[in-house]
Amino acid sequence: MEAFKQMNLMRLNSEESFTQEYTQLACYGFIHLKKVLSTAALIEVRHALDYAFSDASSGRTNSLLEHGEAGDHLGAIQEMNHLLKILPALKRSPLLAECNDLVNRILSRRTMPSFDHAIYKQPMSGSVHWHQDQAYKDKVKKMQSVHVWIPLQDTVPSMGCMQYVPGSHRLGNLRHQRSATAHTLFAKLDGRACEDAVQVTASLGDVIIHLPQTLHSSLPNHSGEIRKAWIVHFSPYGYWEPLLPQNLLWYAQKKMRLLSLALGRRLDDQESDK
Repeated sequence: MEAFKQMNLMRLNSEESFTQEYTQLACYGFIHLKKVLSTAALIEVRHALDYAFSDASSGRTNSLLEHGEAGDHLGAIQEMNHLLKILPALKRSPLLAECNDLVNRILSRRTMPSFDHAIYKQPMSGSVHWHQDQAYKDKVKKMQSVHVWIPLQDTVPSMGCMQYVPGSHRLGNLRHQRSATAHTLFAKLDGRACEDAVQVTASLGDVIIHLPQTLHSSLPNHSGEIRKAWIVHFSPYGYWEPLLPQNLLWYAQKKMRLLSLALGRRLDDQESDK
């Protein structure tokens, strides 16, 4: 495990390193890159997101989601989706360009944003439970994106840092359940998987890149600060990925199966009422 940590805490300094980073991403399902983003670009985005969350919290917009076990924790976990659409200026931000270029060079192909969201974990808030991002994309059979987790401040375990299960992207799509808030999904893990989890302490300027099927979660925020993160998905097909022919066919077949099951249950109920 220590060797794994040493391999993952690397900085991209040259073109030669990209092949190694891609290999690690494919092997472990995630990778932590240190000091690859500029501080000025990060601060600019943090100010924009602070304004968006403040605006949403005041009730001026209805784009704010809250999730987590509110009954057990004083603070809330706040989330906003599609900030690139809510704040068009973000599309021109140097930070987005830096992340996009980083992903392009690691994957050796051109990608575009396909989804983004930000999570603000309030002081004394709970954890985000174990899940695979793939579980949220019911219109795509297998996501071809990579997901860039961008801390907007130094993030240590007590603030609610990220944790991952190395190699979990090879487990396939796990069964997920919907939380009581209906906003989030989670997968139940056995003790062995949790024991293998790696906590990632990240500094401002770092990024963590993970794959859609990599199991990940975040720890509770026991600090007095808001833990802020912006997450951007990059795909070779951008927002058009659900419209690829194979995904349209797969989604139509999935809907037909669900419709058939619902019709079968309805007929069974009618027979039992006779």
